[in-house]
Amino acid sequence: MNGQRPRSYSRNDRLTSLIQAEIPQIIRKLMKDPDFPEVTVTRTELTVDGKKARFFVAPLGAGVLENHDDSFEGIVELMNRRAPKVRWHLGKALHVKFVPEVVFMNDTGLENSFIVNDLLKRIHDEKSKRGPADQ
Repeated sequence: MNGQRPRSYSRNDRLTSLIQAEIPQIIRKLMKDPDFPEVTVTRTELTVDGKKARFFVAPLGAGVLENHDDSFEGIVELMNRRAPKVRWHLGKALHVKFVPEVVFMNDTGLENSFIVNDLLKRIHDEKSKRGPADQ
């Protein structure tokens, strides 16, 4: 290895970690509307060039998750309208030369896992109703 240590943790990884640490506080500060549900940032993706940061968000709390399709999409749209302000606050917190564009996206992964879990439960319940002879 030509005398250099391997770079196991790139600049992009470090910036992503810094952003992940700051973004929840910024969201809480800017989304103070009482009708605005609490959200959690489930994943952060930073493009290779560092120009765009995608934040996957999901509603926080089990009760909100049941019927959030249309209403939560509206929340994500509201968050994207406020994205320039989020970006400005992110720049103040990070002290970096270039602050990535902020994009919020609805993370459906958690919702999909609830659907799969529900389907598996139904299958299990149907097998239990049939009894051992029918399986």
